[in-house]
Amino acid sequence: GALLHCHPFKSCQDLFLEKTLRAEPQKESQNMRFGTLAEPFLLKWFAEEYLNSTLVTGSQLRLFKGHAAATLDGIVHNGTYKRRSFVAAPIDTKTIGRSGKRPYHEQFGRGGTDEVPPHIYYQVQLQLTLFNEVSEDKAEDGFVGILDLQGRADTLFRVPWNKETGDMLCDVIEDFYTNFVQKDIMPDEYHD
Repeated sequence: GALLHCHPFKSCQDLFLEKTLRAEPQKESQNMRFGTLAEPFLLKWFAEEYLNSTLVTGSQLRLFKGHAAATLDGIVHNGTYKRRSFVAAPIDTKTIGRSGKRPYHEQFGRGGTDEVPPHIYYQVQLQLTLFNEVSEDKAEDGFVGILDLQGRADTLFRVPWNKETGDMLCDVIEDFYTNFVQKDIMPDEYHD
């Protein structure tokens, strides 16, 4: 999301500093800490309650393609969502509260849709693309489970895989690493 100018908390310059190991450590907010502690429970909850599945991988799994990398919170297998069966799907969880210029929870649409903030949409597309590169069981959809700390309760979003978007993200990331990170050039702006 940072490279596509749609991440609410990180710029491409922040990403450059992070990837060149020069970023200042980020102070963890209460919402962030709660999300970290609650993640194992939330993964299990969304897998069982929404997807009629068991969580196969409940720890973070790193996937790579060139310099593109994605972390999966979990993978669910042999489940159903809205009477549609699936063999495998990545699942990510988020705890949200009121932060940023616009309350974060307002950026999500109706549950069951792909109406998530752009940076999360791109995150899921990258996860799906890299997951499908290495998995025998191809995923058509990725899921994002949301627990709203401001009272919206729990909601699951289904994001269908768009291979073209995933491939574009891999290309953008590869270009960023090749032309900025490896050459140690801080980008003024990044134009994809």
